[in-house]
Amino acid sequence: MRKRMLSLATIFAVMVVMLMPAPVMAASSGGMLLKNVKQYSYNTTAKKYKLYSKTSYTYEKGYPVEYNTINYSGDSQNVNTVKYKFKKKLPKSAKHYNDIKRNDEKWTYDKKGRITKRVYGYKFWSNQKETRKYKYNKQGFVNQYNYDRTYKYLGEKAENYHSAYQYTYSMKKGLPVSMNSTYTYRYEDGSSYTSKYRTTYNKKGLITKMERLNNDGTTDYFYTVKYKTKKGKVTQAVVSETSNGKTTPEDKYVFTYSKDKISKARLANMINSVVSQGTGYGVYNWY
Repeated sequence: MRKRMLSLATIFAVMVVMLMPAPVMAASSGGMLLKNVKQYSYNTTAKKYKLYSKTSYTYEKGYPVEYNTINYSGDSQNVNTVKYKFKKKLPKSAKHYNDIKRNDEKWTYDKKGRITKRVYGYKFWSNQKETRKYKYNKQGFVNQYNYDRTYKYLGEKAENYHSAYQYTYSMKKGLPVSMNSTYTYRYEDGSSYTSKYRTTYNKKGLITKMERLNNDGTTDYFYTVKYKTKKGKVTQAVVSETSNGKTTPEDKYVFTYSKDKISKARLANMINSVVSQGTGYGVYNWY
């Protein structure tokens, strides 16, 4: 069973994911910003959940300036910080600092306060550089994601990698109903590899199902997400995997919230960034 570390998480893996627009979606009656996320991982032998990690957020002007992740499995703690430059209350750029206080990423935003580019290693890593670029639909959801990586081994020619995701949404009332994505990986020799995915959502725009598709449109396995709510807030999400007709719990997430109000679109991006199982099923930027 695969384990994922919230950093969003999966940040930067997720990292992927990682992670982040906002202000067009930044203030309204959709919900509240996250305060804490606890991740519980399911033990198939003991048949119970065990606390795996906890991520806590500290905000300034509605943007996380610090996120603190405790990994209970590895008995470690990572504190990451972000320093923003604002223009008319919207972020114009930001610098991300890792747990050893090193500036490892530079972020660029558009006029609507949505992150459009992340550059990793822009100052300290001369032999490695990663660039992530994002485009959005008019409702503020990522519909294109490009990833480029250059790495140079000592005394060898630099290696370049490129991958791209195209996300096609079906929208209703400003929120996604379904999404099909196409992933393309380009090799250095010019050849490429393509795979396809499908994601479905509930009325709040939250992920309910994630499928990797075969060439004929069928799927061999998929993830489902079930939620618990209290007074209109999502308090818990359980991710399960179904393979060969057998369903197994994967992770359980427990959410607590701050008092900062956000729109329904930003709320959907925020929760989806936690429960999504990889960039094939979407990139959900919320800061």
